[in-house]
Amino acid sequence: MEEQKIKGKDLYDTYFVTSEENKELHKCRECSRNIKQNVKKGYTNLVLHVTMQHKDEYVEKVRAHIGVAVAGAMDGFVRRSSEKAKNIFGWMEWIVEENLALNTCENRNFRKRTSLSIITTKTLKKYMKMMMRRIFRLIKSRAPPTFGIIIDGWSVGSNHFFAIFVTWTDEKTGFVEEYLIYFGVIEDVDENTVFEDIDDDLKKFGFTAADWFDVICMALNQVFENYTEETRINVDNFADIVEFICADNCSTNVKLCNDSRVPMKGCESHRLNLSVQESLGQDQKKNRAGAVVQPASVMQASVSKLDHCMGMLKTLKNSSMLRSQTQLRPERRNRTRWSSLFHMLLKWERIKDKVVAVEGWPEDVLDAIPDAAENRRLAGYLSKLRVFESVSKALQASGEKRLNIFEARELLDSLVKDYGDEFPLTAIRRDAAIIQNRHFENAIYKIQGGLESSMTNQEKNSVKIFLKTAGSEEVIEDEPTELSYADNVLRGAALKKRRRISDSKYRSTNHVSPTTNIVERANSQAKLIMTDRRDRLLPETLNMIMILKHNKSLWRTDNSIQEILDSDNFRDPEQEPDSEEEEDR
Repeated sequence: MEEQKIKGKDLYDTYFVTSEENKELHKCRECSRNIKQNVKKGYTNLVLHVTMQHKDEYVEKVRAHIGVAVAGAMDGFVRRSSEKAKNIFGWMEWIVEENLALNTCENRNFRKRTSLSIITTKTLKKYMKMMMRRIFRLIKSRAPPTFGIIIDGWSVGSNHFFAIFVTWTDEKTGFVEEYLIYFGVIEDVDENTVFEDIDDDLKKFGFTAADWFDVICMALNQVFENYTEETRINVDNFADIVEFICADNCSTNVKLCNDSRVPMKGCESHRLNLSVQESLGQDQKKNRAGAVVQPASVMQASVSKLDHCMGMLKTLKNSSMLRSQTQLRPERRNRTRWSSLFHMLLKWERIKDKVVAVEGWPEDVLDAIPDAAENRRLAGYLSKLRVFESVSKALQASGEKRLNIFEARELLDSLVKDYGDEFPLTAIRRDAAIIQNRHFENAIYKIQGGLESSMTNQEKNSVKIFLKTAGSEEVIEDEPTELSYADNVLRGAALKKRRRISDSKYRSTNHVSPTTNIVERANSQAKLIMTDRRDRLLPETLNMIMILKHNKSLWRTDNSIQEILDSDNFRDPEQEPDSEEEEDR
């Protein structure tokens, strides 16, 4: 069948769904991003989105949609994937997306119920390693000369997970790009851990600032592997390549940024958590003899009593008595996450009447149940927490709803304005001592808010790396038509801000993340992979799986496997001798 060029109308029909309320807003079926375009004037923005964000797959998808062979602007012909490529891609996608064990492809029951051909675990793992190297090549080809880094760690059980993301703003599309380049896990130490020739002060768990720096440099050099020995990323050129490090506001991260001479962007979610914990008031403190040296605040005492009550309701006997009134289960507070406090209060609001209705509670349970005054106090505090919860959810948003620093700062400022007289909210104030680099954060806020003219010399100096280079351009959207009065006023205000930003000396800073939530989501997903039945999974295997999982946009179709098979340096794993490594490690 004769090939033809891809038309904008064909891309539009294949990839987009138009909003019923706004005919100029089109949602991408693949990534759910909303693109503005007046299709009466053409398909420029839509074509740009597809060819940039889905360039590895759009030719094949459009060909399948319209039922003819087509060629993209850079393609002379369409190469169909082989059955081998489809089979390898099918197993790889299934296992990675569904958090299955690597030896699933050798499981007899799985093989009986799938049309995928037989493949060994060792062969599949070798292809996964090839795909990881392909992902690194794509990240390297897309990355600008400078970019930001987002890091964080999370301890669960005896394991400590940590991840490194690189991020930048695409100058052509204006989209924020975020890619996982390293995911690690280290095991905690205990009294049975054997040390050899290590001083006592080094026998501790956790990363120092120097450890973090070494791991970050190792991860970056693994992605940008063609750097020569003289130009490898190290302490001498680190600050010339890395624009910022987004991390929790802890002392280790502060030292990391100070030593590497890179500005730190603290996590707003972390600061909000500290402020909510502070709003409870002081906690009870005891000395070694058990005597109370600091009484708990009224609210802290009420919350602690409720937490104790929820713990008693979770016991085997008491929970069976509660089930006579409701199927809802009690929840306890996790002190490291304030959202657990919110959910505990929310659950108590729903079950407290059921708890009171149970007859025959033991005396210790009756003593733990909050009284009427405590219930009023807890209900009042819950109403305040609903506001903080809404802000927390907004900070956790991703994709099109992801907030920039200007928007996040406006949210926190509103909390301080509305609730600052009632609660201290020390950590989320603009002058908070926890902020490591106030000049950098203020500068990014002003750049994104179109307030560049009010920047101080110190603020300008902190964002020199974002200065525009010759040839930089802003992405301009098509002008919409037939707006309502309110929409016209709002668009006018947005255009004024946009003109200030377009006149800026700085390129886009939207990728400077206000939070480290993307890393926290990765850490949580790692727990679903490294379950108790897979606790012997090797760190390098977990790293490979997580990189494939979080960079799925870089290998969406079986064409990515075909590209590996067609490469000049490809060596068929099935022709190589098997190693001695274990199957699911």
